[in-house]
Amino acid sequence: MADGKGVIAKAAFLKDPKDSDYPKTDWGGSDIAAGDQIPFISESIGTPVDKEDDATLQGGAGLLKADTIGYNTAGSLIVQGRYNNIGRLLACAMGFENPNDEGATYHGSPETVSGKYLHVLELDNVLHRQGWLAGEGRYPSGSGGGTWNDGDQKVRCGALAFKKNVNDWRHNSCMVNRMLIRIEPPRVSFEFDMLGYSTQRGSYNSGNWTLATDKTNLIFPECTFTLSGVATGIARAEIVLENNLAAERDTASGLYIKEPMRNDKRAVTFGFDLARYDSDSTLTDLNNDTERYCSFEFANGDYNFGVYFSAFKYQKIDANIAGTSIIKMTHQCKPYIPGSDQFSAEWSDIVLKKDAEMVIKITDDNSNNYLDEN
Repeated sequence: MADGKGVIAKAAFLKDPKDSDYPKTDWGGSDIAAGDQIPFISESIGTPVDKEDDATLQGGAGLLKADTIGYNTAGSLIVQGRYNNIGRLLACAMGFENPNDEGATYHGSPETVSGKYLHVLELDNVLHRQGWLAGEGRYPSGSGGGTWNDGDQKVRCGALAFKKNVNDWRHNSCMVNRMLIRIEPPRVSFEFDMLGYSTQRGSYNSGNWTLATDKTNLIFPECTFTLSGVATGIARAEIVLENNLAAERDTASGLYIKEPMRNDKRAVTFGFDLARYDSDSTLTDLNNDTERYCSFEFANGDYNFGVYFSAFKYQKIDANIAGTSIIKMTHQCKPYIPGSDQFSAEWSDIVLKKDAEMVIKITDDNSNNYLDEN
């Protein structure tokens, strides 16, 4: 029998179809295929079973049995920062990619920039399956060049699969409950806390899962941090999106969860460290409750990746002394829905559709809108 070895493992992610119902469990054996692989580092997706011990008094201290009352699929996925092959996960975490725009030159497919494809991801109000809303720029097929059909939905979950050598594992209809972006030496990484419906083991075409041809990584020295229009050097940064999804069961869903929905407002925070304490300017902003804007941007040739905050305020700033070493500054920040878009030039002809705290931009080799890939 084959042994499970991390050295030969790999992972793939394929979004549930836009016309599918929750959950999507009837994937074909070869549906996950070339181009669906993700730049996977590690995972801790668990599949615990909830048991209820028999409470009947049996005339003794031992337990006779336990009943199964629920199946769970949840845990963490860590991927390497890369310009290609991470967009689907980011789109599921954020919730929205503009499908069309009156001012754009594309209809249903991303705008091209220097031969690459521009994706602008926005935070949506809900993440469960949802029909397209008025004002979101969706054109039906044959109208204004649109490629959309009746019954198409915004679907923000998918099949997350792993090659484990003994068997392939497929976690069905996984949603992103939390996303953490780490910008620090030596690598830029993304951690996704996933909430899935069920887990299956079998043969799911893992021999044919592949990454995009270009495997350029996001690397720390290529990060440009701009604070209210001024390029500023940082030692590290973290960006956190909490989607606050609830996993519930009822008599209709039985042993498995219902489609997760928001159980609270989303929470967006970020922090960054300065290598040296050499100015009080950010402390003055904290004391005066000054609103600022900032961006974290990466570029390599024609590839781009950026995270943008049009309005934030400092929550906490420290410049602690740790023995004889250089005093560093740490900043904790809270973004807000902005009064105006500070980065409109970044979106080319695309007009943002959501008033949201954070926007992500990717320029990659994927010619499909992430919400319209399948």
